[in-house]
Amino acid sequence: MPLYWFLLVITSLACDSVPGREVPIPQSILASGCLLSGWALLTRLASRSATRQVLTDEVALEPAAVALGQQMEVLRWLGLAMSMLALVGFGLAGLVNQIPWVGDSIAARALLLMLPAVGATVWSWACELHFDAAAQTATAQTATGGGGCGASPRSRRSSALRQLLEMFRLQGAWLVLPVLVLLTVIDAAEWLFAVEPERGAMLTAGIAIAALPLLLPLIVARIWSLRPIADPATARWLESLFAASGVRGLQLRQWDTKGAFCTALVAGFVPYFRHLLLSDALLWRLNREQTAMVVLHELAHLRRWHLPLRLLVLLPVWVVAAAVSHSLGDFPWASLTGIAAGVAASLVALRGVAYRTELDADAAACHMAVRLRGRVEGVPGSLAAAAKTLGDALEAVTADSPQARQATWLHPSIERRRAALRSLEQND
Repeated sequence: MPLYWFLLVITSLACDSVPGREVPIPQSILASGCLLSGWALLTRLASRSATRQVLTDEVALEPAAVALGQQMEVLRWLGLAMSMLALVGFGLAGLVNQIPWVGDSIAARALLLMLPAVGATVWSWACELHFDAAAQTATAQTATGGGGCGASPRSRRSSALRQLLEMFRLQGAWLVLPVLVLLTVIDAAEWLFAVEPERGAMLTAGIAIAALPLLLPLIVARIWSLRPIADPATARWLESLFAASGVRGLQLRQWDTKGAFCTALVAGFVPYFRHLLLSDALLWRLNREQTAMVVLHELAHLRRWHLPLRLLVLLPVWVVAAAVSHSLGDFPWASLTGIAAGVAASLVALRGVAYRTELDADAAACHMAVRLRGRVEGVPGSLAAAAKTLGDALEAVTADSPQARQATWLHPSIERRRAALRSLEQND
């Protein structure tokens, strides 16, 4: 999902630089409304079809939920494409610039440009929640013999709203908010200090890049439900693992997801401003040796500076993108072409670096485990045992999520990682 929101923000903002189309306002609104309404109807029909199949016992609940999830993922990407078509092809982006006061504010324009894609995403979530609610109601009625009157419409609406806000918080959509804050800073610099928008944007981008490693962990801690590890003994054991690994200034936090995510991750890389997050489901599901290897994998990312490496690889990419845009001179689509080149190059560069660093962190974690042999309880004592335990942990954390086993933008597939770990076992 972070890739989706990254592209949503970039492509929506890029529409602001597209040459305006002379489309009459009524036609622009009508065409865009028909296009997005058709997509919304298609999404709703997919949800209703899956719900009907479950309620009539044509398909079991779990296969129907997996199939609907895959359909919704495709429809979300289609909704993003439809939103861009409405902005560029049907002239909505040009219409936004004609709104009084909005045309003079970068942040206000960005908010309106992102609104169609964000609205489409929220609608797809609402359709998924409708399926979940219907399936839960059917299951409850089956368990009670069909009795019960269910929740009131008002309570159902309130619950759905809370669930949508929870999905916004957990799915990475909150990344939109810091972008809008930065754009507001550019507006403020222009209005208060008469700074040109281009210079304000460069200054703000520089400050953001410098402050990101410090501010991101603080933002994550505020938005996600983080707290100290519930079990004091587990917390002390993990801190001893940090100390033995030579990692200092790392805040350990439990991420309460109500069992929705089984994962571990590091937020930030500057000592005393970085967090290691272990989800509640991971702490419930893994044994001590498996937990140790997952934690060592995350510590390996820090020890080998993988996180700043992923940021640094973007600098030459966007220099090339700026050069592409500049080389096109007065070509009307020069800015958009440069942005498209930057996005494409960023995806390719990040994928290559992310895959290598992920496999490197697996190998480094296994070698760290060997060096910690006998110093920390629960750490495998040989390279072969460490590789096998980490492989078993990868299987455990993805046991109930077939999609998590597949390759993504920043992670190789579980099978590929296990193959690399098996080579370590054989070389021990």
